[in-house]
Amino acid sequence: MNRGGELGSSVSVVIPTYQSASVIGRAIESVLAQSHPAFEIIVIDDGSTDDTESRVRRIGPPVRYVRQANAGPGPARNHGASIARGAWLAFLDADDLWRPTKLAVQLECAWRHAADAVFSANVNHMTSGGTTVSYQGSMDRGVLVRALLCGNVLEGGSSGLLVRREAYLAVDGFDPGFTVAEDRDLFIRLISRFTAAYVNEPLVDRYEGPVRFGADPQRNLRGGLRIIRRHGHRLNGLPGGRLVLRRARGMALRRCGMQYLDRGEIQRGAGYLRASLLIWPFMADPWRAAINSWLGRLPAPRAGIRPARVVR
Repeated sequence: MNRGGELGSSVSVVIPTYQSASVIGRAIESVLAQSHPAFEIIVIDDGSTDDTESRVRRIGPPVRYVRQANAGPGPARNHGASIARGAWLAFLDADDLWRPTKLAVQLECAWRHAADAVFSANVNHMTSGGTTVSYQGSMDRGVLVRALLCGNVLEGGSSGLLVRREAYLAVDGFDPGFTVAEDRDLFIRLISRFTAAYVNEPLVDRYEGPVRFGADPQRNLRGGLRIIRRHGHRLNGLPGGRLVLRRARGMALRRCGMQYLDRGEIQRGAGYLRASLLIWPFMADPWRAAINSWLGRLPAPRAGIRPARVVR
C-alpha cells in the first residue's frame, strides 16, 4: 500500500536546501509529523558545503537525499519534481515548518473544490511575535492574477503550495531565470490555466533561515518588474488593465524603497519612494515615510519582511 493512502492522494514533498544544515532537520520532522503521511520526502541539496548531507542521510527512509550543483531554489524544486512519484507535489523551504494537518487539510480542500492547486495562510515569524498572513480576496482567476501582478498576496510562497504534479509539469514548473519572485511567477501561470483554492488557516510557519534570498532590494525590484513585463499581457483589453499595471510598477518601487529604509539607507529609499508616487500616488507608506522624513523622525531600521496582509 502507498504511503499517503490511495494513489490519487499521494504527496511527494520536495525540500530545496542550501547551506541550511542547522534547520533542515526540523523541516523534515515537520513533514514526518503530518497526519496525512507523505508518499516520499525528497531533499534537493543545491550545492551546500556544510554538513547537510550527513544530517539528512542520518534520518533515512522515507527521506531521499539528492545533490545538485548550485543553481538556485527554483531549479532545485524542479529537479525534485522531475523525480517525484506522487500524484501531488508539495514544497517546503528548509527554514520553514509545516503544521501537522497541512497536507490533510489541503488535500480535503482540493477534493472539495476540484482544485489543481491549493494555497494556505501562514504565520510569519520574521516579524515580532509572529504575524498571521492570509489572503482574503477573491479566488476568481482575473481578480487573483491582477493582485499577483501587484504583489505576492499568496505570501506563504512555495511552502504553502500543494499542486497536482500534472498541472505543475504542464506549466513547466519554476522558471530558472527568476532568482527572486519565482513563486509569484509560477502562481500566475498555474492560476491562469488551472483551478486554485485557498485555505484561510495558517498551515505553515515561516522563519528567517541561514540564507536570505530576498535580502537585496535591487534584486527584488528586478524580479517584480520582470513579473509585470512577463504577465502584463494577460490584462490586454480588460477594463482598468493599464491602471493595474501602473499600480503594479508603483508598488514594486515602493517595496524597494521601504526595504532600503529598513536597512537604514534613508536617502536611497526616499528616492525610490518618490519614484513610486510619481507612478501611483495612492499608497500610504511613501507618504508616511515622506512626512516622517520632513519631521526628522524616520523609524529605526527594522528587520524582517513586511507582510502583505495581516489578520489580527
